[in-house]
Amino acid sequence: MSLERRLLLAAFLLIALAFVAGPTPAAPPPPRLSSPDNDIRILFKENTLLLDWEPAENATEYCVHISDDPSFPYDNFTSGWIASDNYALDPRSLIPGVRYYWRVQARDNENAEGENSESRCFRRNSPPRLSNLLIGGKPSPADKLPISALALSWAFSDVDGDTQKGVVIQVGSSENAYDKWNFRSENLNESTCSYLGAPLERGYWFYVRITAIDSFGDQAPWEYGVWGRFRLNQLPQVENLRVNGEVNPTNLTDNSPTFTWGYSDGDGDLQSHYRVKVGTRPGENDVWDSGEVQSENKWARCPPRPLQWGSTYYVRIGVKDGLEWSTWAEGRFRMNSPPVLQKVEVNGGAKYTSSRIVTLAVSATDDNVIQTLLTSFDGASWTEWPYSSTLDLTLPGGDGAKQLYVMVADDKGWKSGILSASIVLDQAPPYNLRGVQPPNGAVVGPDVVRISWTVPSDDTSGVVSLYTLELSKDQSFSSPTRLVCEKNYYDLPYENQTGTWYWRVRVTDKAGNENCTPIYSFTYNSNAPLASVRADMEVVNSPDVVLRLSGSNLGYYRYAFSEPDLYRATWIAYGGGVENIRLRLLTEGDYRIYFEVKSPAGVVAGPIVVPLLVDLTPPRVSLTADNLFSASKTRILFIRAEDSWSGVSEMRLKLGENWGEWENFENTRRIELEKGGLNSVEVQVRDRAGNESVVARLELYYSTGPPRPDVQIPSTVNQPTYTLTIHALPGISLFVNGERIEPVGGFWVVNLRLREGRNEFTIRTEDPAGQSWENTFEIVCSKGEERGFPLWSLALLPLAGVAGAYLLARWSSAKRREMEMRLAARPTLPFEPEVQRGPGPVAQPEKKPEVQPVPKKLRVEKALSPKKGRRESKE
Repeated sequence: MSLERRLLLAAFLLIALAFVAGPTPAAPPPPRLSSPDNDIRILFKENTLLLDWEPAENATEYCVHISDDPSFPYDNFTSGWIASDNYALDPRSLIPGVRYYWRVQARDNENAEGENSESRCFRRNSPPRLSNLLIGGKPSPADKLPISALALSWAFSDVDGDTQKGVVIQVGSSENAYDKWNFRSENLNESTCSYLGAPLERGYWFYVRITAIDSFGDQAPWEYGVWGRFRLNQLPQVENLRVNGEVNPTNLTDNSPTFTWGYSDGDGDLQSHYRVKVGTRPGENDVWDSGEVQSENKWARCPPRPLQWGSTYYVRIGVKDGLEWSTWAEGRFRMNSPPVLQKVEVNGGAKYTSSRIVTLAVSATDDNVIQTLLTSFDGASWTEWPYSSTLDLTLPGGDGAKQLYVMVADDKGWKSGILSASIVLDQAPPYNLRGVQPPNGAVVGPDVVRISWTVPSDDTSGVVSLYTLELSKDQSFSSPTRLVCEKNYYDLPYENQTGTWYWRVRVTDKAGNENCTPIYSFTYNSNAPLASVRADMEVVNSPDVVLRLSGSNLGYYRYAFSEPDLYRATWIAYGGGVENIRLRLLTEGDYRIYFEVKSPAGVVAGPIVVPLLVDLTPPRVSLTADNLFSASKTRILFIRAEDSWSGVSEMRLKLGENWGEWENFENTRRIELEKGGLNSVEVQVRDRAGNESVVARLELYYSTGPPRPDVQIPSTVNQPTYTLTIHALPGISLFVNGERIEPVGGFWVVNLRLREGRNEFTIRTEDPAGQSWENTFEIVCSKGEERGFPLWSLALLPLAGVAGAYLLARWSSAKRREMEMRLAARPTLPFEPEVQRGPGPVAQPEKKPEVQPVPKKLRVEKALSPKKGRRESKE
């Protein structure tokens, strides 16, 4: 057979075989990707990214592969086989800033899988981040901001290189209620913004949060922003404005009044400045304006002014807390010519009284007839009485120091200055007085019996340090034995007493109020064991205490913290000698430890009570005086001390440099100031447990007479000016010709301008107590300020000009050489600019969102979307 026939036969066989077996199916081709475009960036907030492709021939299902590696060694996400030619991907689980690559594979109904399509990539936008939030220039929490400085600033950063396009700012009264300001702007590319929201209340905390919008148009979630809180400064307030110690007085007697005021600030800031204005009409300062004075003083003295008797002047005072000024506090005063009040006494100068009815004694002089006596207990509300040298008054209710202010007025209505007297009203008897041991109904052995009682307290006048112990064989105390004791116990000797005895204790305070304990009884038993239980101290400032037990005919003992528990306690065998019982009392308080003892024969004695007071808290003390500024060296101090447990027992004073000795506490003390001017007085108290308070301090001014400075002025000078230097006196004001001179570095420096001939200068000094000194000095100036020149001097002007030019050139040349030599010899120093260093802004730590680890393969829930209405995200 020829080759040609063989080839035809082979072809026929192949055709027949193909006809019998049917055609071989071909796999679908790779799909063509439609959208989105390659390498796009999608918004961080986008929740759907539609991946679209054209249908492949013979394809029935498609699979989308997504990987962060362009070579697709693994899939981060896969759609699985889906029948749609698009796939809706939720990009919120993607890591921002990471490029993801995607491609599509098709298969037919015979599950023949085709090749993958070409790949495209996209990435999710990285939202901008904010940091370093500053509120009014301060990091959060920003406290006490002036309302004028309420500006917000922050630092912007974006890993994609985008710039800031806008911000969203919310301010509210809590972290969950941003109700004050909700601001959004897409045209703010600066990292600062002033608050423009609703008015904010001072003193309350407000919360702010800020997030940014980048130039890609993406608004960052709140966790990418900054949070903070701030509080507006509370304005200081002027309270209780007084003129010479009075509210709107109508009887001032000097032309240099002293203004005092109270200061309060809701933030606790101290006063930094004050300003006082005095005028003839409300709101004016045509009499005096102190200017802004940097001082914490709550008083200011007006320099002498020609104030008219009977005229009314108006005062305005403002204070500053270091940040902002208060509103003006306004007052007024009227000038007058008062009588003179010389002496005021209550109950003949007594310190204490137990009755509200007291006798006031006054002494006053005046050119006119003194007609009215005025009294006040608060310095504000006055009661008028017909004038008399003695007057019975009723003190205000409530125990404590009572300050009585007294004035007199003549028949023209002119009033005197105010004098005061004080007395302590105490109508309450001492308290916390009760018996300790032996307790009522106790059985004691044939030995010395210690009778003890508590140390009573008296918060007002103090307890007299003597006790009266009464003993009796009958309960009616018809003829008791009275014993005066200095301490709070008495050791009753055993003199073969038998039977039952009754006892009680009386004590009085310094105002005469008496208190008495209930009646207690104890019974002697000759067969009872003898026991002694003692603590080193009954009042301690430590929770660890040791009780020492000893006795005779003693076999057993038991103890408890209450009498009912004592009889349920277990007996403990006594080992002989002195047994130390260690206790730890967990809290401070008043404890009673009850002991019962038993002899070997079984006779029980007791109970025995051991009192213990644990006081761990120091007392508190405050200090005031009857007069802060006075020409009298005698002052009365009012010492207010409190202690929650053991009571204040001792005090010490410091006048000048050295502390005095500890002494019994008294809430009033008359002192003599040691020197003229400012005197510092300090007080410290100690309770019975030994706890010492912090030191209370008070400054008192003692005016010893008109303040006389050391002024040395020459009688003649030959120059048109003279500089006068005077050592400044503490607390003293200096005026030259009516102008106040402020001290500089401990000196008053005055530049006097002189004219030829005689020049007179009036120098006046004043102290805070109102005493002044004044003197007039004369200086003769032989060469004063020139008033002109003679005509013949015009001929000398050309010659003087030539000579002056020559001398100036010679001087300049010599001066230049001298400066060059100095500079050449001077060592070179590096330039260091002087800067004010302080705490810089504190960077707020960024709050990074929690990123879940991405598994190598993650099946995403299928989401079908029709082709109609597709959405593309393009850069």
